[in-house]
Amino acid sequence: MSRRTSSGKPGVKKKRLSNPYSETILQFLGGKSTRPLLHRDIFVALKVPADDKRTFTRALNALVRAGSVIRIKGGRYALPSMVHLVTGTLRINSVGRGLLIPEDDTGEVAVPPTYLNSAMHGDRVIVRVERSARHGKPFGRVIRIVDRAHQQIVAYFNKAGDASFGKPYDSRLGREVIIPKGSEGGALPGQMVVVEITRYPERGIAATGAVVEVLGYPDDPGSETMAVVHAFKIPHRFPDAAIKASAALTGPVPRGSLKERQDLRDLDFVTIDGVGAKDFDDALYAERSTSGVITLFVAIADVSHFVRTGTPADREAFRRGNSVYFPDMVIPMLPERLSNDLCSLKPHVDRLTFTCRVEVDRAGNLSGHRLFPGVIRSAARLTYREVENYFSGDDGDNQFPANQGPVVQNLDCLHELFGRLVKRRRDRNSLDFDLPEPEVVLDSLGHVENIYRSSRYTSHKVVEECMLLANEVVARTLRESESPGIYRIHEPPDKERVEELNHLLAALGYNVPPALARSPQPFKRILADSRGSIQERFLNTVILRSMMRAQYSTIPSGHFGLALGDYTHFTSPIRRYADLMIHRILKGIMGFAAPVQTTDLEAICAHVTETEHIAESAERDILSLFRARFMEDKVGQEFSGVLSGITSFGFFVELQEFFVEGLVHLSSLNDDYYRFNERGLTLIGEHSGRIFRIGDAVTVRVLHVDASRRHIDFEIV
Repeated sequence: MSRRTSSGKPGVKKKRLSNPYSETILQFLGGKSTRPLLHRDIFVALKVPADDKRTFTRALNALVRAGSVIRIKGGRYALPSMVHLVTGTLRINSVGRGLLIPEDDTGEVAVPPTYLNSAMHGDRVIVRVERSARHGKPFGRVIRIVDRAHQQIVAYFNKAGDASFGKPYDSRLGREVIIPKGSEGGALPGQMVVVEITRYPERGIAATGAVVEVLGYPDDPGSETMAVVHAFKIPHRFPDAAIKASAALTGPVPRGSLKERQDLRDLDFVTIDGVGAKDFDDALYAERSTSGVITLFVAIADVSHFVRTGTPADREAFRRGNSVYFPDMVIPMLPERLSNDLCSLKPHVDRLTFTCRVEVDRAGNLSGHRLFPGVIRSAARLTYREVENYFSGDDGDNQFPANQGPVVQNLDCLHELFGRLVKRRRDRNSLDFDLPEPEVVLDSLGHVENIYRSSRYTSHKVVEECMLLANEVVARTLRESESPGIYRIHEPPDKERVEELNHLLAALGYNVPPALARSPQPFKRILADSRGSIQERFLNTVILRSMMRAQYSTIPSGHFGLALGDYTHFTSPIRRYADLMIHRILKGIMGFAAPVQTTDLEAICAHVTETEHIAESAERDILSLFRARFMEDKVGQEFSGVLSGITSFGFFVELQEFFVEGLVHLSSLNDDYYRFNERGLTLIGEHSGRIFRIGDAVTVRVLHVDASRRHIDFEIV
């Protein structure tokens, strides 16, 4: 895809090459230099050999293009910070106000709409920090656009006379894009389209673009989901080379692939997944010895056997980083031939695995473990509901055939192991947030029929504990090998987050002592003490939000939430690239394959952390959209709900009938003047004394729904 330069004309983004003078120039300008300098001044000061002048100049020019060095009037050079300039990413809200997120971790800078200088949301820009003569408050003025964030945007196509234009789907992207005659791409008014920008806005002139894809009308099934896919720039079309190479792979077990593998086909493994799942990453089997030791086998799809480093499927898997799950579609990391067929641990067929074998004694201690390539033949594909019915003794529609006695024995053993692992996790003060997940039910046309709180079954927890154990064992093996690797880390909340959390907790009588905040224990205590109370949900939410984001790293710094010193991701290589890399690294360490080139691991960690965040953001956005669409035809209807959050501008209410939350704005409370009691986390009527608190039961009427902004407004009845 072509990239656009800040001038608005198409350009090609060139690969930035390392230059021996780049770091030297930055260090000099940031240290010894006391003023902006000319090219020749820097050249002389650094004593650059005459033969290296061209290399030096290329380095300086590259730093200017990247925004790391600024060229001011008179042809002088300086670091942006030295001349009151800041480089960063511009965020623009729906009403056009900008906020610069600096790259050097200095404070955020507000950028008024009049000083955006045609920059768009997400652009990388250089801002001059100034102070208002009237108020003395600092603000930013965009003086240069370093990199444009959007080469394509999603828009609503419309016409006005002979003119065509696209109104951005994301309101933060500003004004309409003009679509010249002949560039409409067959779009009809009202349809959602993908527009490639051919010229960016500048000096009050609107951007122009061409329709490159028609997504359909907003109420067409799948069209809005695809709009979100495009808006978040999620890769969703596999290159022909990846599809062809995957289709050419043989199965179910390629000839000669059983060499050096342990044959586990006589063990009654089971997969336990959701009803609609097709990509079965993991299968479980457990057996108990006469001494009471339970041996658990966690068999994981051996994706690395089929997806070799540098192949088209591997390159695309890395680009995607992970699979993305929406209510109406899945965007897989791997082509369907791999994800749903060759690698998927389907029942009654031979499948290649990388298996983790762990022994757990009666006290929950790990008495031994081993990792090895294997081959299994799953005895049953079970769902969480089926297994839950078995655990609870409620047969319901659950029919375990008589000849599946070994499967039942396996489930019994897994359930017993679960008890041991839960105790082990509790003893180390691991955090366990009890928050329901939304389940979206679609009708045959793809429209939302219901949104409810999904149950978190014991069967879910059994699988989760087994996966956590395998990931822990693999991380420990990796660290003890002293070889470079990829770890899943979660740092303790920083001082600012703890202070902000305590500000909220104080209203409900709780507190996290700052001196103890490096341990999960005080957080766990609050979660335990609030269990069953009306504040339980709120406390789970605010404590979870106070946590740092988990990420991938080459440094095994531990996982705060799980209270583990060693943790990684090993169990989902069909849908996470990090897991696939862990398989390759382990095979290299253990001699089952050639050692992995580890020089790029830090870059891989940064990339898959970013793609994970993008996927999570897109999944949250589509859920908010589906909730709003679901409530559109319910305007005027009344529902019972519970106060789930209180702010200075109103309070949020979560409905009981549906898993939907909306805002009761302060302006809609017309029976009194209400003030926000920050200390007590309440809204109090100045004359009536009426108080709104977290957990209060209320009746609300749906007042307004704006699906484009993902807003649902209620009013108190």
